[in-house]
Amino acid sequence: MTLNVENLFFKEKLKLAKSKNMPSDVLEKLSLDNYHQIRSLIASNPNTPLVVLEAIGEKYADLAILEKLKNDPSKHFSLSATENINNSFE
Repeated sequence: MTLNVENLFFKEKLKLAKSKNMPSDVLEKLSLDNYHQIRSLIASNPNTPLVVLEAIGEKYADLAILEKLKNDPSKHFSLSATENINNSFE
């Protein structure tokens, strides 16, 4: 059974997004959420796949999330996403 995150309340999504036991497929679905708070928690979650993190940064041009990733030594983050977004603001 797959979890339908679109029908969850905001507080339920927050709880899932910060859970260290959440499967990566659920985190990927949550990464598409419109709320910055949810995406920020996804970026901080160690179970979130790198490709999902890069997609968040590129899709939402979310510099705060990209900065969080750049400064996190546990993530091997590709700076190309950051460079692309930074260039769009010049």
